[in-house]
Amino acid sequence: MEPSDASSRLYSLRRELKEDLPKRGPDARFLTWRDEVKIVLQRAYGENSSELARFEAISFSSGQGTSRGLLGDKSFRNGVKQAESFLASRIEELDLRAEAQKPQGQAKRNRLADFFSVHKRDFPSSRKVFVIHGHDHGMKDAVARFLTKLGLDPVILHEEADKGRTIIEKFEQHSDAAFAIALFSSDDLGATNAEIGNSEPKRVRTLLRPRARQNVVFECGYFIGKLGRDRVAMLQADGVEMMSDYAGVVYIPFDAANGWQARLLKELNAAQFNLDANKIL
Repeated sequence: MEPSDASSRLYSLRRELKEDLPKRGPDARFLTWRDEVKIVLQRAYGENSSELARFEAISFSSGQGTSRGLLGDKSFRNGVKQAESFLASRIEELDLRAEAQKPQGQAKRNRLADFFSVHKRDFPSSRKVFVIHGHDHGMKDAVARFLTKLGLDPVILHEEADKGRTIIEKFEQHSDAAFAIALFSSDDLGATNAEIGNSEPKRVRTLLRPRARQNVVFECGYFIGKLGRDRVAMLQADGVEMMSDYAGVVYIPFDAANGWQARLLKELNAAQFNLDANKIL
């Protein structure tokens, strides 16, 4: 059996053990499961392998009572834990063997394919663009109108039905977008404790800088992790402080002359939306 096939099969058997079998105890189904693990180990490592011997040495019974009486037996639970750990180690080792057998270029391409299948599962067919916004509704509406003119589908969270969900549940439900735009508008004021120090109350006001809402920073980071930096654009209102961890990254100034539209269109087309600039004229 090829390492990749053995790893996949052991992964399924380990998941079955974790999710179902410990609740059932060492009944007939559990014994069938154990035999299946042995067969995979035999085919992957050989009949006289140390890996098979190690698995067979795991005890799931104290040797007392019937199978039914062992449902809550400590020895069975300990055996399950040992089996989970053993299978996890074998899966990791088989994955490494499978990777080593691939040509270097093919292995790299497969890793990239795996990444994009998870993080960009419906690109570029999806037309959804998530608009991350704070309290500047004028800025939000201008961006939404711009996206609609381009034939895109702007997702604005507060306009979606709640359906009895919490905010984070609602956010996750509607985060299946192909692109995100974060609007850093001047909603809050802030400064570090070191900057304020023992300043007089009248001086504190002069130290405060405009900042975006905390939800904007959180959601922006979420989409950077989910979609990648090339699929998240940040529009910055005049004077708004940006994230320190993202220093050096170019932001799009949200200017009154609408120069931001051309730059945002460029970012969207770089993300393979292939939009017609004539639609916004």
